[in-house]
Amino acid sequence: MRISSFLTALVLIGFTLTSRPAAADIPPAPAVSPESPADPFAVYVSSKYGYCDAKVLSKVWGKDTFESKSAIGQLLLRSESALLETKLGEARTRALADMENRDIRCHYSEIGVTYEDAVSLSTFWGIDSWEAKMRVEEKYLRDGHVDTHIREAIRMAGAGG
Repeated sequence: MRISSFLTALVLIGFTLTSRPAAADIPPAPAVSPESPADPFAVYVSSKYGYCDAKVLSKVWGKDTFESKSAIGQLLLRSESALLETKLGEARTRALADMENRDIRCHYSEIGVTYEDAVSLSTFWGIDSWEAKMRVEEKYLRDGHVDTHIREAIRMAGAGG
């Protein structure tokens, strides 16, 4: 009888043995404040930097791409974007110097250009598609983005010139 009295007491004070606590009983997660440490990878994901940036830096830093993404986020967290831009410039220059090395340079598909875009550009520019892909890749490494001129040429080529 002692067990049943104990169980009755638990039920009376709001405990059950088979159910989880009500949502109201679970304290809310603490709010993230500006002083809270942020996740460097999450900072990278929400930044203007992309896979290609992490890829070229990974080759220079001797890290894998995920580690480079986190390192980009860490630099941004420390407000060292000028240093990041300097390091990216150096890494892109290195990749440009070794365009034959597919491991260090950015593939056209990694910078938001599709195969169909490359074919359209090749027709628009009067060159073969391989050369169009190489031009886009080189342009990205020189400038850090696929500029509006390339985007406009893709749009015009898709519209028939």
